[in-house]
Amino acid sequence: MNKYFQKIAEEKDGFSFGESWRYNEDSLVALLPILRDSEKVRNYLLLRESEKATISDTGNISKVKIFNGDSKPIYIRMGEIFVGKTQERVAIRSYMVMPNEKIDIEVKCVHASKGIFGGTKMDTGGTISDNVMTTMLSASFKMKNVDQRKVWRDVATNAANLSTSANSFLSSDISHTGEDNIEFDTTTVSDDFVSNIKNFSKVINKVLEKVPFFKNQVGIATIAVEGIIGIECFDLTKSWEALKEDVIKKEGEHLAQSQNDSPFEFKKEKAAKTVKDLLLTDFEEKTLFKTKDYRIIGLNSEKYTGEIVEMKDEVVHILVIKK
Repeated sequence: MNKYFQKIAEEKDGFSFGESWRYNEDSLVALLPILRDSEKVRNYLLLRESEKATISDTGNISKVKIFNGDSKPIYIRMGEIFVGKTQERVAIRSYMVMPNEKIDIEVKCVHASKGIFGGTKMDTGGTISDNVMTTMLSASFKMKNVDQRKVWRDVATNAANLSTSANSFLSSDISHTGEDNIEFDTTTVSDDFVSNIKNFSKVINKVLEKVPFFKNQVGIATIAVEGIIGIECFDLTKSWEALKEDVIKKEGEHLAQSQNDSPFEFKKEKAAKTVKDLLLTDFEEKTLFKTKDYRIIGLNSEKYTGEIVEMKDEVVHILVIKK
């Protein structure tokens, strides 16, 4: 049993669980906030927080160059998307880039039909979907290369899922707000993952806007009829605040699911127990990457895959996703 997971499950070291939330009583998915009251000082930045980091296209489909001009290490979360006037890519694992360090990070393309322009400046552009993350995490744990063709298939599957979810949401009773002109533009549902997510987020904006953010929040667990979809948690609140909008947009596909007169009876009092039970599972752990500054630990069980990122033996971030 992972000791850090145990701390969260047993609500020690400042951790606790907030009140579970779902959009309405017909929603099939709920969120359980993970909180932490801590006075620890954060000794790193997320990539999107840095004002001195630069990102550029190497001209190689599998590499993006990062330079950290800041005085603190920069954490690049696995699933971070890079955008620009060149092909969009996604980081296939997490990285910690030290001050004044320039490295090439491993990426996969998430927009097959767009050309590559080497040397082009890039920026952060959101978070990849769960199905792509699962592909990358599973391959990493098996010490195999992430299959680019599989990532493209996952992007296509996600596009189809978003289209179905959007059209279902727009035709449901809960979507009506008097804005009858809102539509899901199916012409953008293609191999362009970033545009698909932006388009879908506009459709379910009323859902996304209502997701509450709690004081001292560091993460969430996403719970569905069939159990936990995923858990994501940082060590400190500032990290969650920087990434929360991207994570919530990623979960939008699930949050928009609803069913009138659903047999699903959500019990708030059982939400935390369900999450605790998963955290106390005996995951198989494997060190996937290690330097003197940080370590990436892969997680695997029969139904879940994931990643733990440690910096100087302190956990920075955890991610668990249903296979």
